[in-house]
Amino acid sequence: MRSEITQDISPQLVTDTVCPGLNCTSAWDTSVGRFVQFVHEGDVEYWQQVLGDDSRRNGNILLDMSEHDLDRDETKQAVDTLFLNRDWK
Repeated sequence: MRSEITQDISPQLVTDTVCPGLNCTSAWDTSVGRFVQFVHEGDVEYWQQVLGDDSRRNGNILLDMSEHDLDRDETKQAVDTLFLNRDWK
Protein backbone atom coordinates (compact mmCIF):
# COMPACT_ATOMS: atom_id res chain seq x y z
CA MET A 1 0.00 0.00 0.00
CA ARG A 2 2.98 2.29 -0.21
CA SER A 3 3.18 3.71 -3.70
CA GLU A 4 2.40 6.94 -5.53
CA ILE A 5 -0.93 5.50 -6.65
CA THR A 6 -2.12 4.74 -3.12
CA GLN A 7 -1.01 8.03 -1.54
CA ASP A 8 -4.34 9.65 -2.48
CA ILE A 9 -6.26 7.24 -0.24
CA SER A 10 -4.07 7.75 2.87
CA PRO A 11 -3.26 4.13 3.81
CA GLN A 12 -2.69 3.38 7.48
CA LEU A 13 -1.38 0.00 8.63
CA VAL A 14 -3.86 -1.60 11.08
CA THR A 15 -2.67 -5.22 10.98
CA ASP A 16 -2.07 -5.44 14.73
CA THR A 17 -5.62 -4.42 15.62
CA VAL A 18 -7.58 -6.03 12.78
CA CYS A 19 -5.90 -9.33 11.95
CA PRO A 20 -6.14 -11.16 15.27
CA GLY A 21 -9.93 -11.21 14.89
CA LEU A 22 -10.00 -11.97 11.17
CA ASN A 23 -7.13 -14.43 10.76
CA CYS A 24 -5.49 -12.18 8.18
CA THR A 25 -1.86 -11.35 7.42
CA SER A 26 -2.15 -7.60 6.81
CA ALA A 27 -4.73 -4.84 6.90
CA TRP A 28 -4.73 -1.22 5.77
CA ASP A 29 -7.37 1.42 6.50
CA THR A 30 -7.80 3.99 3.76
CA SER A 31 -10.19 6.79 2.89
CA VAL A 32 -12.05 4.40 0.54
CA GLY A 33 -12.16 1.26 2.69
CA ARG A 34 -10.10 -1.36 4.43
CA PHE A 35 -7.82 -3.62 2.40
CA VAL A 36 -7.27 -6.98 4.10
CA GLN A 37 -4.97 -9.76 2.92
CA PHE A 38 -5.59 -13.37 3.91
CA VAL A 39 -3.48 -16.52 3.60
CA HIS A 40 -6.38 -18.88 3.02
CA GLU A 41 -8.89 -18.48 0.22
CA GLY A 42 -11.64 -19.76 2.49
CA ASP A 43 -11.16 -16.84 4.89
CA VAL A 44 -11.40 -14.17 2.20
CA GLU A 45 -14.38 -15.92 0.62
CA TYR A 46 -16.16 -16.12 3.99
CA TRP A 47 -15.71 -12.41 4.76
CA GLN A 48 -16.81 -11.44 1.26
CA GLN A 49 -20.04 -13.35 1.84
CA VAL A 50 -20.54 -11.68 5.23
CA LEU A 51 -19.95 -8.16 3.86
CA GLY A 52 -21.88 -8.69 0.61
CA ASP A 53 -22.13 -5.70 -1.72
CA ASP A 54 -19.91 -3.64 0.58
CA SER A 55 -16.88 -5.70 -0.45
CA ARG A 56 -14.80 -6.62 -3.46
CA ARG A 57 -12.20 -9.33 -3.78
CA ASN A 58 -9.05 -9.83 -5.81
CA GLY A 59 -7.45 -13.18 -5.03
CA ASN A 60 -6.66 -13.24 -1.31
CA ILE A 61 -7.21 -9.51 -0.84
CA LEU A 62 -10.55 -8.19 0.34
CA LEU A 63 -11.71 -4.60 0.07
CA ASP A 64 -14.20 -3.82 2.86
CA MET A 65 -16.15 -0.62 2.14
CA SER A 66 -18.85 -1.26 4.76
CA GLU A 67 -17.86 1.64 7.00
CA HIS A 68 -17.66 4.18 4.19
CA ASP A 69 -20.38 6.02 2.28
CA LEU A 70 -18.61 6.30 -1.07
CA ASP A 71 -19.76 8.10 -4.16
CA ARG A 72 -19.18 6.61 -7.61
CA ASP A 73 -15.75 8.20 -8.08
CA GLU A 74 -14.55 7.02 -4.67
CA THR A 75 -15.83 3.50 -5.35
CA LYS A 76 -14.00 3.54 -8.68
CA GLN A 77 -10.82 4.68 -6.94
CA ALA A 78 -11.15 1.85 -4.39
CA VAL A 79 -11.70 -0.77 -7.10
CA ASP A 80 -8.86 0.63 -9.22
CA THR A 81 -6.56 0.31 -6.22
CA LEU A 82 -7.69 -3.24 -5.48
CA PHE A 83 -7.11 -4.26 -9.10
CA LEU A 84 -4.00 -2.10 -9.52
CA ASN A 85 -2.21 -4.48 -11.92
CA ARG A 86 -5.26 -5.50 -13.95
CA ASP A 87 -5.68 -4.42 -17.56
CA TRP A 88 -9.44 -4.09 -18.10
CA LYS A 89 -9.12 -4.07 -21.90
